[in-house]
Formats: sequence, structure tokens, C-alpha cells
Amino acid sequence: MSIYMLKRNCVKYVGVFFIITIILSTIFLLRRVDLQSEIKTEIFHITSTSVAVVEEHHEVIKYWFEAAERGELSKDSNTLVHIDGHADNGLVRYVKNFPDFRWPHKNELKYLMQQNDNFIMAAVTTGLIKRAIWIWPPWDWENHENSYVKTVTGIGWFMGKNKTEGLGRQHCMCAEQEGKNKCEHELQDDSNSKEDSMSLKDSRCHIKATYIWEEVLDSVALTKMKEGNWISKDEEIILDIDEDYFGCESGYDVLNKTGLVWKRVRILNWMLKDLICPMKTQHEVMGDQLMSSIIDITLQTCRYSNETDKCTRKDKKAVLTKFTKQSSKFIHNHKAMFCDGTKRKEHIKKLLQLITLHLASLNYMQLHTLRSVGFCMTTTPKTLNYQYQNDFQVCHGTNYPGNSVVNFHTPNPNELTTQMKKLKELVEPLFRPNRNIPKLVTVCRSMRDGYTPKYYFNDIERGIKQILADQILGSEPLTYDKDLLGGSVGWPDRHKKN
Repeated sequence: MSIYMLKRNCVKYVGVFFIITIILSTIFLLRRVDLQSEIKTEIFHITSTSVAVVEEHHEVIKYWFEAAERGELSKDSNTLVHIDGHADNGLVRYVKNFPDFRWPHKNELKYLMQQNDNFIMAAVTTGLIKRAIWIWPPWDWENHENSYVKTVTGIGWFMGKNKTEGLGRQHCMCAEQEGKNKCEHELQDDSNSKEDSMSLKDSRCHIKATYIWEEVLDSVALTKMKEGNWISKDEEIILDIDEDYFGCESGYDVLNKTGLVWKRVRILNWMLKDLICPMKTQHEVMGDQLMSSIIDITLQTCRYSNETDKCTRKDKKAVLTKFTKQSSKFIHNHKAMFCDGTKRKEHIKKLLQLITLHLASLNYMQLHTLRSVGFCMTTTPKTLNYQYQNDFQVCHGTNYPGNSVVNFHTPNPNELTTQMKKLKELVEPLFRPNRNIPKLVTVCRSMRDGYTPKYYFNDIERGIKQILADQILGSEPLTYDKDLLGGSVGWPDRHKKN
């Protein structure tokens, strides 16, 4: 073979080798991109966290159990980190069809949603939660003897024998106190006792589930978090934040400051309960709009010279005439929201006239404040055995004269900033690398029950969302529950136009 032919073949082989090298390199690079894409997708799946915003705390039940059904949470032995102004660890009531000490079917979740202070125990009975850590704020110190308490609590059942205990199967709980095992059960609503619970012989309580309950001051919780071994990296966590961690108020206080006595509010509530029977939150919205329109007409028609002025008799008649003309179409279009006994148009008009005259008898400042406080249901329609009758009133919540069992605390701006920083420091360690991060975060507004300070609502929720956004990887959107008071924007901004 000539030297020329040899060179020519060498060039040809080198060219083929070069082409093969390029093809193999391209395949490798493409495969590497695919692998990186797969890795990124897997990492996103691992680090993504769902966030649900609810109004009343027992509404988290739906989101907890749905997440477990989807495989985002384990169906047993989760750890609940509960950052809240209140313990919410009341004993759940035994009711007919209650999924007692087993995993509930979807249509049984309603039996776990009894009220806003016993949803944790409801979840414990199913096995979903094995450890619950309540991190409480410094303004609740007077309800605690120690900054940290840990107990192992058993939940079971006993057979009630009388009206106080309840007849038939009831729930009970036992825990060691002062070296002795002490058991108790919750009293029935019609027991005529001022106490919430009563002691029970431990031999009568048949324990079916146990869990660890911890109560810890937020600053102590921060110290424990820094130690690194308080919550192990393998624990599966549900993070639960109540906005009343920042403070707790009575919705009536702001009305009381205007001189509006409780008796006048009660009279208004009685009339409202006879008129509006909301079966869903849309009726709540419509009811608030109807009452606000009466107040608006009154404020526009009556001639006030100062904040304490009241409507004259002549102006009251003008208010009544204007509202009667404007309300006819509303009544016709929204008959479903009115109570059964008042569905006839004339009955509705008569009640509305009485309410209008009652409102027109208030002074300017009282009306202005009442419009801000608003009108709402007493609880969510999701609550077990929800009674839509007698469930619409001034939106003062559950804390009012003669009916309050919680501490009140209104934060100042500096305290709000301090507590928000503390919350950030409490949340951050739960999202550290190389640990099981929370797959689900639930945020409770606590506005309908009148707990969360309304004046600071926007600052509180904005701060919480920013803390979560700083920690959560991925683009999981917030889920706003359909029954939020005032919708996603919140109650204070419900009247603002977009």
C-alpha cells in the first residue's frame, strides 16, 4: 500500500472516530441532563410542603387526613408541632358513629371535627399523632407552673352511668400526676357544673391509645431546638400555627369602648338569629352585606355633628323608607338565607324594620365600629351537628361578658415584631437539610371565634406567609379553605374593592 493510501485511510478512520466520539459525548450529556432533571424532580418532591389556611382550628382535620391518604404523611405516629396561644387538647367526645381508635373513612372525618379545642385528641384516637408539642407564648404564663412539662397520656373509654358522666360509652384520659395515675372524663353539656371535667377511677378507664404531650414556653423551645436532639431528624412532622399565638382578644371590647352596652348587642343578636339561618358561608357573606347596607344608609341619611350624635326621629323614618325600597330585590334573590319561620316576605320585612330602627338608635361611632366588627356565624358549617338555626349574630366571637375562659392579650407593634422573629427561629430548624421536614403546614386564623387581634391580622398573616416562603422549596401554592371568614383576603378587608 502506498504512503498516500495509508494517509488517506488514517484520515478516514480518525474522522470516523471523531464522529463516534461526538455522538457518544452527546448521548452522555443528554443522559446527564435527564439524570439531573430526575434528581431535581425527586428533590422537589421530597422538599415540597403543602400549606393550608383555615378559619377554625378543627378544620385542619380535613387537611391532615387527606395528606395522609395521599401518602404525604404517615398514617400513624406523626409529631405535631403546635404553635398556639391555646392548648387545644380537650378530650374529644364519643358520639354515635365515631371512628373510635381506628383510621377513619372519608365520610367519618366529620365526627372528628367537633369543636376548635379538641381536634388534637381526635387525631390522637386514630393514631395519626403520637407526640404533640404545644409551644406557647409568654403572655400565657399565668396559666402555667413550669416553662416545660412532658407527660405520657393514655386515652380510652368507660361506660357512663348517669347524666353527669353521660350514658353509655364515653371517652376518658389518664396521666401520671404527682406520682399517681389520675384519670378524668369530660362533663356533659347539660351537667350544670362549672367544671369542664371530673375525676374517674383509673380502673374504669380502658386505655386504647397513648401519646406524648409537651407544653413548652417559646423561648425554652428555641433553646431545645438549638440542642438538636429534642425533635429527632427522623420524626415526621405536622407544623400547625394559630395566628392567636400573637394575642387574644374579645370581639366585644371594641364595641364596649364606644359605650355600646352588652344588653343592646344581645337584643340585636336575638333578632338576627330569628331572621338569618345560614346553611353555608355564602349566606354568612350575604347576611353581613345586608346588615352593613342598613348601617351605610343610616350613616349617609342621619345628620351627625359629632361621633356621639344619634339619628333624629325624622331621619330614622327616612332611613327606614330608603332601606325598605332598596332591600326588596335583595330579599327576593336571597330567600334561602332566611330562617324557615320568616321566609314569607312580609315577615322578613317586619324583622328588618325592627333591626333597622334598633341600629338607627345607635350613635355614629357605635354604628361605624359595629360595621367594622361585622356580622357572622358562630362556627363553621363543617362542625359536627352544625345548627344553622340560631347561628348568625354580631361577629364578637365566643368571648363576651359572662362567657370567657381564656386570657386576653393585645400586643403592641414592638411585641409583634419580637414574636414574629421568634416564630421564624422556631420554624427554621424544622426545615434544615438532612431531616424529615414538615410535609404539611396548617395555619389557623381564629377570627370567627374572636381570638386573633383583628387590628394586626394583616401583619400577622403576612409575616407567617413570609416565614414559610423563606423555608419551603418549590412552588406549592397556599390552599385557602372555602369557609374562611371574609374569604382569602380576611375579615378586616372584606369590604374593600379589588
